[in-house]
This record gives sequence, structure tokens and C-alpha cells, in this order.
Amino acid sequence: MRKAMNGAGLLLGIAVTSLVVGCSSPQPGQAVPGPSSTATASQSASPSSDTAEADSTLAAVQPCTLLTSQDIVQFKGQGPGKAEDTQTSGATSACGWLGRSADDRSVSFGILIRAAQGVDELQPIGGAIRNGTVNSRTARQLASNDGGCTLTLKVGERSRVDISVVVGGQVDPTEACQIASNIANIIEPKLPPEAK
Repeated sequence: MRKAMNGAGLLLGIAVTSLVVGCSSPQPGQAVPGPSSTATASQSASPSSDTAEADSTLAAVQPCTLLTSQDIVQFKGQGPGKAEDTQTSGATSACGWLGRSADDRSVSFGILIRAAQGVDELQPIGGAIRNGTVNSRTARQLASNDGGCTLTLKVGERSRVDISVVVGGQVDPTEACQIASNIANIIEPKLPPEAK
């Protein structure tokens, strides 16, 4: 039996488990899962100056400003985003919102800035990672066994932005992944360019 959680607790739970997410896209702007792969943790070589610049630029991004009030309306958001505690998640900063799904279930979604953690540093928990792109940016997706979905957008070798979504009462992550994809398409152009 599922216990009801407040939005902050639910988002923190998502952030702590912070699964990996990605998409591949036959069309620009459409985040569509690509082939699955098994992910392992990896250490990256010293970041290039482009990567170091992307990482420091990303650290300055405020996640609550990445979605406008007009953006939030499409997710039936209930007020502005709230800065989240990042002590447990390891994120540099995080912002969470509460909203409603198409069939009026509660939705918790958040954006986590990870200026010191790259997409390749994550390991899947409870699912297979799908690699791909969002608007030509490297991305990863993991639909969790409990119905949540996390979409990760690469900024540098050691930095990324996570979009985590949970739809209340859902075990099938399809709707959560669609919402994460929609959010990714909104915020991706606002992020620092991906370091290559």
C-alpha cells in the first residue's frame, strides 16, 4: 500500500534515488527513448577547459527559473517551484513543483542541477538506461519500477541536469516519462551548451 507523501518529500525521494534518463530523437525537439544499454559507473579523464567552463556556468543556473509560470500551467502546476534541500541528493541545487496529471492524479516534478556529476557517473537502479538526445544534446532516461522517471541532460563531462517526475498511484512510468520529456524540451535550450 502506498503512503501519501508531501511534494517536498516525494521530490527528495526522487532526487535521492536519482535514476538516469535519456532519449533519442528522430525529430528535433522530441525526446524519444532509444535503444537500451547497461550502464556502469565510470571515471572520466580531466575535464577539458570547455567542460570546466560548462560545469561552472551550470552551477550558477537556478533551477526554479528554468520553467516560467506559463510553462508550469501546462503541467497543471500548483504555484511556483520551491527550492529543495540537496544535502542528501548530491545536487548543486534543486527545485520542485506539484501538479496534476491529465486524469487529475497528483504529479511531483523537479529539476536538479548537478554541476559535479556527469551522466556517465550514474548507475541504473531498477531498470535499463536508454541513451539518446534531446534537441541534439546527449540525454539518458530511466523509467523506474515504481512509476517514476528521470531524464538527464548532459552539460559537461562532469555535469548534468536531471528532470525527475512521479505520477501518484502509477506503476507504469509512461506518463511520468512523457512529462519529463516535455519539460526537457522546454529547459534544454536554456542550459549552457553541451561541452563536446
